[in-house]
Amino acid sequence: YPDRKKLDKLLFYNKIFSEMLFSLSDIKSDFSLIMQRWFNSIEKLDSVLNLFFSIKYKPDIYLESKFINLVQAVESYHRRQIKNHVLPEDEHKEHIERILDSVPREYKEWLKDKLNYSNEPTLKERLIELLELIPEITNQLVKDKEGFATKIKNARNYFTHYDESLKKKAPQPEELYRFIESLSFILQACILKELACTSERCYQLLNRNKRYKNALERAREPKTDMGKKLQEIRLQIPSEGKLLTRDEIEEEIAESRGERQ
Repeated sequence: YPDRKKLDKLLFYNKIFSEMLFSLSDIKSDFSLIMQRWFNSIEKLDSVLNLFFSIKYKPDIYLESKFINLVQAVESYHRRQIKNHVLPEDEHKEHIERILDSVPREYKEWLKDKLNYSNEPTLKERLIELLELIPEITNQLVKDKEGFATKIKNARNYFTHYDESLKKKAPQPEELYRFIESLSFILQACILKELACTSERCYQLLNRNKRYKNALERAREPKTDMGKKLQEIRLQIPSEGKLLTRDEIEEEIAESRGERQ
């Protein structure tokens, strides 16, 4: 079915272009620096990138799996690039020793194991710190940072343990999808910063992306039924960008390869 193959290829390239945050023409002046930073990031952030791209290259996995992967990626990024302790190590060690000295000997080993990770930030703390790191992006996406971090934490706990006592705090599919979109763009902003993009540049690149614009629309959360209906209609209207024709796609590809005359 050659016509079907051409159509599939056309739709594929349209999807690729709509998902891309930037093209070669956007970064050609800093290409060497960005590529160097990218290869450095592959070594430093291998777990982060693997988790993130696992849902990009396999988009048909369950929402719950996408969510868990993104939470793990965000957590791993914070652990590797920001900090992985609440107190200075010496101070925390002193606290642990005082606590262990205050309990009977038969409980010391058990309690010591329980306190092994007690100096690591919680997921909620990590999220809030990341949100403060890139306010140009997160202030648009997340209006209530404390509430957002709490909901993400509760959802992660439920989808990890499936504890019935947490079920009421688990998000419904629509809210879970919004969490996935927000976490994805927060992580993409972090990756862009790793590639030497300034906060202003991150803002520019994301704000021209169709999916990001839709995520911002959803983040506005209208209060009235009429507002919700209008938002629903607005999100269904195609953005100003149009589908590319086959010739336009081939022209874009040629330009990215430096072949355009």
